Amino acid sequence: MEDFEIYMFQHGKGWNLVNETGSMLVYEKIQQAQKGSCLIALILLILFIIPGVLYLYFTSKPAKTFRLTVKVDSKERLIASGDPEGLSLYESFTKKDLQVSRIERAIGWAKKHWLVLFLIASTLLLFISIAPIPPPV
Repeated sequence: MEDFEIYMFQHGKGWNLVNETGSMLVYEKIQQAQKGSCLIALILLILFIIPGVLYLYFTSKPAKTFRLTVKVDSKERLIASGDPEGLSLYESFTKKDLQVSRIERAIGWAKKHWLVLFLIASTLLLFISIAPIPPPV
């Protein structure tokens, strides 16, 4: 849960923590209402009334509120629910977490088996160095 909080602090631009309990986090992102450019609307209204009105109607977007709720289940796994935008952010967190764990596993394996890797490499070098060179034909 703490890893997800750190991830949201670093990558969750615009997402605010609105509720936190021991086993649940609720994030919210408010997207402000957007309207079309007043200058373009004025030019279109002066030239042609109908395109100006259509421009103002179709370019306005209402305000939206997105939610993301992350809970911890009984097996200590994170369960996410909420809007698609929040779930995509959670998916990017889980993919990042999987990539880090794969790299850490590979490094751990190399540290654990460094002697075997060294012996294989030195044997190959020794074999290459003492192999007889065939005489020219």
